[in-house]
Amino acid sequence: MRCLYLSVIFFLLLAASMSNAQTSHSAASYFNRAKERYARGDLDGAIADFDLAVTFDPRMALAYNNRGMARQDRGDLEGAIRDYTLALEINPRLAEAYSNRGVAHRAIGDLDGAIADYDACIKLNPRLPNVYNNRGNLLREKGRLEEAIADYNKAIEMAPKLAIAYASRGLARLLQGKASEAEEDFRRCLKLDSSLKVYIEERIKEINRQFAAK
Repeated sequence: MRCLYLSVIFFLLLAASMSNAQTSHSAASYFNRAKERYARGDLDGAIADFDLAVTFDPRMALAYNNRGMARQDRGDLEGAIRDYTLALEINPRLAEAYSNRGVAHRAIGDLDGAIADYDACIKLNPRLPNVYNNRGNLLREKGRLEEAIADYNKAIEMAPKLAIAYASRGLARLLQGKASEAEEDFRRCLKLDSSLKVYIEERIKEINRQFAAK
C-alpha cells in the first residue's frame, strides 16, 4: 500500500513538472513570436502574442514591459503605463520598464512622474546615457537648468557621440543666456548628426518666443 501511495505521489509530481515545463515553453514561444511581430511593425499581432505569453506565465515581467512598448507605439499611453507598472510589480529591478514608463509619463504631461521613473532607472543602471538625456530634458522644462546640464554632461561623458545630448545641453545653455557656449554645442551636435538641424531650429524658435513673452 505504501509503495502504491509513493507511486501516485511520484506521478503527480512528474505530471506537475511536465505541465510547468510546457507552460514555460508556450509562454516563451509566444513571447519570441511577439518580439518578431513587434520588430516588423505588426503591433496588433505583437500585443495578441504578448497577451498569450502572460496568460501562460503571468509572472513574465518582460512580456508586460514589451506589451507596454507596443501599446505605447499605438498611442495607448495609459495602457502602456499599466503594463510597465505590472512588470515592475513582478520585477522591481527591471530598469528598462522604469525608463519606458518615464517616456510614457512624459507623453501624458506627468513630468514629476517621469523624473521619478528616470531616477529609479538610473539607480538600478547608471550607465544609460539616453536616460540621463531624457531626465535632463524634463529638468530643463521645469527650469532646473544646472541639474539638466549636469545630466547632459553625464550623458556626453558616457557617450561622446550622442549628438542629441549636445543639442539638449545647447538649449539649456541658451536658456541660461550663454549663447556662445550654446552655439558650440549645436555645432558639435550637427557635426555628429546633421539631421538634427531642424529640431534645433524649432527649439530655438520656442526659446526666442519665451524670451519675447517676458
